[in-house]
Amino acid sequence: MSDVQPTLKQLVRLVKHEHFSPSRGYSLHLKQQVANYVQARRDEGLTWEQIGRDLPVSVNAAQRWRSEQRARIDKPGFVPVQIEVSTPEPTPLCLTSPSGFRLTGLSLDEAAQLLTRLQ
Repeated sequence: MSDVQPTLKQLVRLVKHEHFSPSRGYSLHLKQQVANYVQARRDEGLTWEQIGRDLPVSVNAAQRWRSEQRARIDKPGFVPVQIEVSTPEPTPLCLTSPSGFRLTGLSLDEAAQLLTRLQ
């Protein structure tokens, strides 16, 4: 969380001067300030009911903003990933003729060429 904890008076002033939009809600800055304030009060041992008495926004909104802020901080986001593509070693083939003659250790290409020649 941020080290800057706004006072209750600052929060009230921020909410009064905020240009609330029904489609966009409150600004991220205001939400972060409220989240910082309620986190500091919770760290002091206050209950949500005690904190909500004087808040200029609903307690439900404050709880949600605090949770969202904590999730942003706790979430590592994208981390670099390296994918190693390995080609498996080809398994040697064993070719057995109808008469019982065996050829072992052939690659797939070698077996295909041999079969083409034998036909």
